[in-house]
Parts: sequence; structure tokens; C-alpha cells
Amino acid sequence: MDESTSRLKLSKLNVGRRQLDAALDLWFSDYDPIPVHTLAAAAHEIFADICKHRGLPALMFDPALYRPGKAGVARTVLHKHYNFFKHANSDPEAFIDFPTELTEGFISMAIAGWRDLGGDRREIDEAFLINLLMRQPEIHRKDTEEHIQHLLGIKRLAQIMPHNRREFLKEFIPLYRVALAQRNSALTCTGPKPQGAR
Repeated sequence: MDESTSRLKLSKLNVGRRQLDAALDLWFSDYDPIPVHTLAAAAHEIFADICKHRGLPALMFDPALYRPGKAGVARTVLHKHYNFFKHANSDPEAFIDFPTELTEGFISMAIAGWRDLGGDRREIDEAFLINLLMRQPEIHRKDTEEHIQHLLGIKRLAQIMPHNRREFLKEFIPLYRVALAQRNSALTCTGPKPQGAR
């Protein structure tokens, strides 16, 4: 279907996922960080609002993360750059300092929101999260043996994978597919025996 000449019927969830996909595609291409951040923040906002509507934690806007009465302030601060990139009605001559690493927080939390809302695990999401943990292993959970072993595996992967984002994605996807196939095969082999089997 040629979407350029068609009418699209979209749900909010679908819009958020498409914005997240675009943000990830551009991030792995080392594209201009401004549209990447705008798309990532927009996706996060949609997923956070849907989560809140469904009674789930609202991602980075979850009031439980902040002091009582401060959630609105936190939302304003988090959207400072996002709003600057979208509007010029009240401050057309303004400037802003933009810490580009902020975008990675929005992308990772948007992925979490997508999954909280029942979304599938996608290869590009896994690639981003593994890449993030390779560069920032200190944010990985270490509260169980499984998490510790996962972190050790990521550290080993970091020693052999390219640092260039595009090259990383190109090499990661085949490895991920093989690992996923092996895991599924292992689960099939260790599954419950058919009735009557000895």
C-alpha cells in the first residue's frame, strides 16, 4: 500500500509505535538528534498516557517516582527540550542547551511502555537496549544471579561488537535471531511430554 496517497486509520498505540520505530531507525543511523528526540519523546508521551488510562505506571511521568505534588513539575522538566523543538509561539528568539543522552532515556522508557501495554518484543528494541547496556553497564540490574549472568554476557559482547551504531545493528540482528532460535528450541525440548510418552 502506498501510504503517501492513502488515508490511514490509526490507533494511538499504533502512532506511538511508529514514532518509536522512526526514532530507533534514525538513532541507529546517527541521524540529527533533534528529530530523534522529538519522535522518542512523542512516543513516550503516548505510551505513558495510555498506561495511566489503563491503571499502569505512567513510565517517566509516574507520580510514584517523585515527591507528592511534584509529578507535574517533573513532566514539565522532562518535556523542556521536546516542547522547545515543537513550539516558538512564546519564545521565538530563545536558545537551549540540549544534552543528547537524554533521548536514550525516552527511547528505553518508550520500549518499556510498549511492552507494558502488551506489545511484542522487537529486534530493533532489543538491539537498542543491549547497545545501551554495553555502554552503560552500571544501569543493569544485579539483584539476581540471572541478571548478573546476563550482564556478564553483555560485557563479553561489548568486547567483540562494533561501536558504530549502524554496524552494531547489522551484526546484532543475525546473532539475536540465532540466540532466539536456540532458546525456542531448548524450550521445545524441555517442554511437557505428550500424553502417553515415557
